[in-house]
Amino acid sequence: MNSRELKVKNVKEGSPAYNFGFKPEDKILSINGRKVEDVLDFHFYSIEDNLNIAVLRGNRQFEIKTKSSVDFSSGLDFYPMEPRKCGNNCIFCFTDQNPKGLRKNLYFKDEDYRFSFLHGNFVTLTNISQRDLKRIAEQRLTPLYVSIHAVDIAVRKKLLGIKRDDRLLEKIKFLVSNNIELHGQIVLCPGINDNEVLEHTLVTLSQFFPALRSVAVVPVGLTKHRDGLYPLQSVTKEIAAEVLKQGKHIQRQFRKKLKESFVYYSDEFYLKAGKKIPKAHAYGEFWQIENGVGLVRKFIDDFNRGKGDFPDSLVKKEKILIVTGRLAFPVLQKVVIKKLKKIKRLDVDIIAVNNSLYGDSVTVSGLLCGADFISAAKNYDADAVIIPAKTLNNNGLFLDDLTINAVEERIKKKIVPVEDFSEVWSQI
Repeated sequence: MNSRELKVKNVKEGSPAYNFGFKPEDKILSINGRKVEDVLDFHFYSIEDNLNIAVLRGNRQFEIKTKSSVDFSSGLDFYPMEPRKCGNNCIFCFTDQNPKGLRKNLYFKDEDYRFSFLHGNFVTLTNISQRDLKRIAEQRLTPLYVSIHAVDIAVRKKLLGIKRDDRLLEKIKFLVSNNIELHGQIVLCPGINDNEVLEHTLVTLSQFFPALRSVAVVPVGLTKHRDGLYPLQSVTKEIAAEVLKQGKHIQRQFRKKLKESFVYYSDEFYLKAGKKIPKAHAYGEFWQIENGVGLVRKFIDDFNRGKGDFPDSLVKKEKILIVTGRLAFPVLQKVVIKKLKKIKRLDVDIIAVNNSLYGDSVTVSGLLCGADFISAAKNYDADAVIIPAKTLNNNGLFLDDLTINAVEERIKKKIVPVEDFSEVWSQI
């Protein structure tokens, strides 16, 4: 399918779209004379009262007309948009560090502002055109999530692997002047965009506050599959501590000037440095929780709020094993295990597992694969194994394409994926 066409996949029977004659495989060409390239165009242009929709069915083109407002959105299911391919060659790109043999889409590098709007994907804006910028402003595609990394042109070109100045600040200025809310990200690569470069980046970006609502600093992720790639230094405990020390100073300045911290550091920095996770008020409105900023704080607070509803005793004796990544292990051990051990007839243990797919340097739980859970639990005496739900994709697959059923067959135990521990009691 052409990446710049909108094609109907299904039509809900009895819906307005069905009654107006839409059929599967129809291509939407235009609405009121304006070209339709994707679902965003369709929803934006179809809110008018009187519609003239040009449709292509096979080789026949015809029009569907309305004389009043009609909501077609609930009746039409379109084929998914194909994301635009990234043209950068970032020296820290995680996709380049994937091992061979994974599913095909894990090797695709996307760079598409539409997916930033729809799903919160981060984009660098390097491939965005003036036409795209005008469309974003016209259609109010807000908020957007922007990978910034550095504003110094030389540093930015080095990080992104590009040879030209992509005029990032001009693009940000245009977007914020058109009331598009932005959230930025900086992948911190020690020795390249930290220290003075980082402070310069943050101070420069602060001029766009509050339209640029937040900036997250996250540590570079390095796997064991880096043969032939740029030699990068990992974020050690000492480096994490220095980053947070600098961050505390910068946040204090922003709170004085902007009345908000503006820059937020990912949980990984605090866990690596062995520092306390900040209280909830330090994260504003948790703008970048999906980026690992404040996720641990939310987990702790949610657990503490919900633990009063945990059972005092189970109906029958159960033995559960919690398997997690090395980074989250101390948090779970301190916060969760202490409470669970008070429940009668519940025997609980926890294991921190190494990442066999990406190597020991990758310690986050979300990147563990099915084989890691098999290795951890196959010889362990337990009735159920609790794992992080984020290790599974929307199709129920681990990164190594194993299913829950496949892992259960290997370990001869029940797998229970959870986001919070209030879900456990109905599943064990």
